[in-house]
Amino acid sequence: MATTKTNSPSKFQTEVQNMINGLSNNVPSTLRSMLVGGSSMTMAQVLAKFQAISDMLAAVTAAKTAYQHAIATRKGELVADRAFYANVVSNLKQVFGLTDQTTLSAFGILPPKTRAKPSSTTRAIATAKAAATRKARGTMGKKQKAAITTTAQPTVQVLGPDGQPLGSPATAPAAPPAAPVAPAAPAAPAPAPAAPVPHA
Repeated sequence: MATTKTNSPSKFQTEVQNMINGLSNNVPSTLRSMLVGGSSMTMAQVLAKFQAISDMLAAVTAAKTAYQHAIATRKGELVADRAFYANVVSNLKQVFGLTDQTTLSAFGILPPKTRAKPSSTTRAIATAKAAATRKARGTMGKKQKAAITTTAQPTVQVLGPDGQPLGSPATAPAAPPAAPVAPAAPAAPAPAPAAPVPHA
């Protein structure tokens, strides 16, 4: 069962009702009329005007409550109402057959929509987009996954105070650069041949 909230009177509606109560019970007999908006009105006319305002505000509140009740009722019964409509449609289709669209249209039953077959161009574009997406995401198929025969094993490497991995041979310090070698002195020239001695 649908439930609706109760609409409380507005501030102005409460003010009007309080004014009606005061004019009905607390106006002295000597006060017979008053000047309202530049017009002279008897107290009976003033009271009648406030009563008309109160009736109008009460009618708005009642209409709002009725509207909210109707909305809540529709919301609570809509699922069952749709199921009832669908069952009647199903029965009529069995009675007249799915091919008698002329008769079924008289009940507002439209033929089922046919799904358009995509063209070769549309299929080619969709295939290219899917391949590009798989490549961008690194997605592999069953055959590609089956081709992977090894599994990467995680390793842990601990470094020592010198920044070298523990358990590995220390790196020998680099040898100092060799001293430069002085160039060799040039060889002395060969002596000149002796002059021939004359014979007597």
